[in-house]
Amino acid sequence: MDILGSLAAGFAIALTPTNLLYCLLGSLVGTAIGVLPGLLYSILPRPVAYEPYTTSHVVSQLQLLFWSALAFTVLKLTGLYPPEMRSTNLDCDWTWRRLVPAVWRAAFLPALRAVEVARNTVCESIAVLVATASLRRRVWGSETAVLAILAMLILFVFLGLRD
Repeated sequence: MDILGSLAAGFAIALTPTNLLYCLLGSLVGTAIGVLPGLLYSILPRPVAYEPYTTSHVVSQLQLLFWSALAFTVLKLTGLYPPEMRSTNLDCDWTWRRLVPAVWRAAFLPALRAVEVARNTVCESIAVLVATASLRRRVWGSETAVLAILAMLILFVFLGLRD
């Protein structure tokens, strides 16, 4: 019963008036572009000389549709069409589910850990320098202070220490 409740909650969100209005607007825009492609071509930055509804184009597309439907029907009726098999389809979805996380773990996480170690080392070094400078009670000249601030700024920008 929990699955049906979750499904009903999903439909309740999907069927809100705002979402239905967006669906209606999207279907109207898609239909308008399909029926009147000149509207889309008129707003493109360069002129387009494509005529989608010429007789030869419409006939060739209908021929493709007819012959593919006929081939599918003949193969199904003669039993030559292969039966469905339960399997996993490894299309582009596999790339995002398996390959990208593996590459991320293998290549980028060690690099991010190295940057984190460098960031911590720089922060600790700056803290030690500030602590030892305050212990010595040395008065720095304005040139030294400007150079130290510039060095810290470069380190912060280079290592991403903006937090």
